[in-house]
Amino acid sequence: MKAPHHIILLALLAPVGFLPLGAQAMPMGMDMGSQPAHSPSMAGAQIHRGTGTVNRIDMNTGKIKITHAPIPSLGWSAMTMNFQTKNKAELSNVKVGQKVNFELIKGSDGQYLITRITPVQS
Repeated sequence: MKAPHHIILLALLAPVGFLPLGAQAMPMGMDMGSQPAHSPSMAGAQIHRGTGTVNRIDMNTGKIKITHAPIPSLGWSAMTMNFQTKNKAELSNVKVGQKVNFELIKGSDGQYLITRITPVQS
């Protein structure tokens, strides 16, 4: 029985690692679920910067309530908002009533996370 030509072609190309045009080979030892530390999901995240006054801090949940000035990169006017921090330890650097500078990124759930917060130096 003769095999069709396309089956023979596939059998010949499979051992050499044929990839469709534009596809990239995955490095050895890396599975589909792992990403390098500089993955596009974090590296491409736009950082937004704001200034405001701390109203409340919840160290247990990692949340902070800030009355902030306008944040032009987000098109936000001045308002009071609750934010989740990416790292709860960031909150140990600030106190209620203190003016702060902070950085935000949009999380995978669409909510904005504070990635950095520091007291404003007088």
